[in-house]
Amino acid sequence: MEIINDFKWYIDTTTDTDHPCPNNYCRNFGICNCLVIRDTTIRSINFNRVVDSISTQVLHPDSIVYSLDEKINKVVYGFDRDFDFYCIERLCASQKLWDPKSWQVNITDGYYGQVIESVSIKEPLFTMLLERFEDLFSQKNVRERATFLLNEEYGFVPQDLVDKKWRIVSVDTQYLVYPSREHFNRIQVSHKDQIDSRRTKIQGVCKRNGNLLEVIDGHHRLKVNTESSVKIIEIY
Repeated sequence: MEIINDFKWYIDTTTDTDHPCPNNYCRNFGICNCLVIRDTTIRSINFNRVVDSISTQVLHPDSIVYSLDEKINKVVYGFDRDFDFYCIERLCASQKLWDPKSWQVNITDGYYGQVIESVSIKEPLFTMLLERFEDLFSQKNVRERATFLLNEEYGFVPQDLVDKKWRIVSVDTQYLVYPSREHFNRIQVSHKDQIDSRRTKIQGVCKRNGNLLEVIDGHHRLKVNTESSVKIIEIY
């Protein structure tokens, strides 16, 4: 699996620069090619655009091969493109690609001095991410992939959940309940959360308990949902 490790167009950076021009040459001729970047700071990361870029490179969603695979997956394994994108987004989140500490700014020489050549995922995180994607997409059904993602994010999956059946369904939000109510109430909702929740069509993981669905994962996305129905991974 190959991913081009350059996401500079989606990372907002600032630079501390200097112009150590020798012998007033630049001042005399009005053109300076002596710019030196002393320091860089990552101000923000457009995580959604990063995920979109990675998804396109990993899945090749416009290819004939992917279209055929998608049809097979839907018939045989019970998931489609929405689940593929959900898996990539969750794996990128668990590997903290939203954190400036996960990135490095690379400098090179240009015609007018130093410039930012690329902004890349740090090593060994990038190599580990590629390995995780290989592992993720070797899992063939909803249960295997979903438990893989929960393990990546939380470090474990309760055995009583692993042994159950898992499927992707749309449910009425009135049947969702939150066992960790204190955690749910502490969640601070931002406008960004509301935008992000609409991008990933699968909003969370829930365990069926009678006619109710206990939320296991996805509290942020489900809290900001305003629709009467929502797509989830159901454990039953």
